[in-house]
Amino acid sequence: MFQPLLNGNESFKKIPKAELHLHLGGSFPLDFLQSVASIEDFEILKNGIERISKTIPYNEGFQIFQQIARIVDTEEKLEKGTWALCQELARDGVVYAEIRTSLKNLKNGPEEYLKAVLRGIEKGKTPQFEARVLLSLWRYSSPEQAKKTVDLAIQYRDQGVVGIDVSGDSTLGDISPILPELLRAKREGFFITLHLGESPRETDQIDLLEILQPDRVGHGVFLTDEAQKWILQNQIPVEMCLSSAFLVQMIPFYSSHPGLVYFLRGHPVVLGSDDPLIFDTCLSKEFQLVSEQPGFDLFQATQMAQYAFDSVFLSEVEKKKLKNRFLEPSVLLNEPPANFSLKAEVACVLPFIENNHVLLLQRVPTHPQGNLWTAPGGKIKSGENPCDAAARELEEETGVEVDPKELTSLGKFYVRYPNGDFIFYLFKISLPSPFEVKICKEEHQTYQICPLEKISTLSLTPGLDECFVRAQQHE
Repeated sequence: MFQPLLNGNESFKKIPKAELHLHLGGSFPLDFLQSVASIEDFEILKNGIERISKTIPYNEGFQIFQQIARIVDTEEKLEKGTWALCQELARDGVVYAEIRTSLKNLKNGPEEYLKAVLRGIEKGKTPQFEARVLLSLWRYSSPEQAKKTVDLAIQYRDQGVVGIDVSGDSTLGDISPILPELLRAKREGFFITLHLGESPRETDQIDLLEILQPDRVGHGVFLTDEAQKWILQNQIPVEMCLSSAFLVQMIPFYSSHPGLVYFLRGHPVVLGSDDPLIFDTCLSKEFQLVSEQPGFDLFQATQMAQYAFDSVFLSEVEKKKLKNRFLEPSVLLNEPPANFSLKAEVACVLPFIENNHVLLLQRVPTHPQGNLWTAPGGKIKSGENPCDAAARELEEETGVEVDPKELTSLGKFYVRYPNGDFIFYLFKISLPSPFEVKICKEEHQTYQICPLEKISTLSLTPGLDECFVRAQQHE
């Protein structure tokens, strides 16, 4: 959905998001944990979270999970906590999540643990939210644990288990004993995501990449040259978690995360919150952080949110259904759609003004797009150049006269509206100040000089928000 001109965490909540890096053990909502914990255990937990907020070494970050496990110690609590997490994700605008968890024996064995998680997810399912499960194996898991995990993944694949997550302290243990089970999972059709580059002490990166051929890589902060080259060449999506990487001292600043550079170079990067309880974050906050980094703005952050849907662990058919449900299709098409039947050619110009403002016009109520806000534009006359037509429409609808040579072309697009098919020529121009606006009363009732960050709050003509995306992208 094209909403690039947003500002603040609350606005980022409006963007449909896919949460693809989320560990259940570090994500239970704090109010849920308070409701099931003893006063003493809850105080210990709060003190641990407070300590992490001041940043701690990577290896020490795993200790708090033991305290959370002491609180969520029954299948009943686990089910309720998973349900509470799903509700919290939905409130943050997450429409699809992949929840990672290792299998534990709370009371009745690992299978009952998994069933409790799946029941919680089912309770949290709504028309606007759904989740799947990734079963986690630590690098130092035993072969027996690995076999049981893969067996249960196969058994419950139709109930929502879609992949295997390889995680845990990357500086501990030998992963080789469980590689046969991980390869069995791949042969069974499960997706694999591999935590990699969490520590500069990792020595097996390229070996694991070549053996496991993972579908996504988590974090990717300390990649060797060989591993980085392999990931970039194979276009393996990198899961970036800014808050956690900063708070466990993987990176000294948010802006130093290499995932930001990868994305700007065109590599697929997806954003995750990792452990939102522990790192006091949520996916909307992570997108806000991205938008504040050098070289990024609201457009890139929104674009990253959309790209995440291409990296979900679903079949191509399921992935397409998910995108059709939650992502608004592009109005401006680079190629004509099937059975394209041209009704008219149209030229439109986006009039930008200094200090990130734009001139918008409001349609008269009697217009087919009555009361919607739009930009100057209209049909191209027979024999007229599109650039000349855009300058003419600007003058006719606003009274502002410009030299057509001052217009910047943003491209030629194909548009399909309910009332017909159109070829759409899009331009932009920076208007000098001061200028006087004289609207055409037959077409428009009023105008406004609107700040860019406020455009998303207006009722716009179809596709106009995408036009501004194109304009920002062109800069």
